Amino acid sequence: MAVDEINAKGGVLVGNTKHKLEAYSIDTREHEPGIPVHDALTAAEKLILEKKPHAIVLGNFRSEVLLAAMDLISKYKLPYICSIAMSPLMQKKVTDDYDKYKYIFRNCMNAPYLAMYLGGVMGFIKKEFNFNRATIITQDVLWAKGLGKD
Repeated sequence: MAVDEINAKGGVLVGNTKHKLEAYSIDTREHEPGIPVHDALTAAEKLILEKKPHAIVLGNFRSEVLLAAMDLISKYKLPYICSIAMSPLMQKKVTDDYDKYKYIFRNCMNAPYLAMYLGGVMGFIKKEFNFNRATIITQDVLWAKGLGKD
């Protein structure tokens, strides 16, 4: 819907020229239990090779798929905006080998910051309501398993 709205207004202004947007998607099936990382990467590479996007927005949501996809993204030198996968290992890879991973960006918080905010919320709830325990239910994904074990 957003692409249609933007294109109805002439597209996106880059410099002095308006460009129409095109959006493509592919189901990596990474949300399904038991889907191997390789299968999700194969789907992502198929999208890249067939549709030849200029950038990828949203990207993978399972951290273990994102971490593996980073090499794929660097191979094709595509700007890539990660907005769901929360593993702090993503930033470490970018920091450790910036030239290789300089195309990859995160526009959301990572798991340590989420844990910090959750800790603050839990402190507030204890202070305001005297609750002493909480149960955290997590997804079966790398970042959530790490967050939920403590």
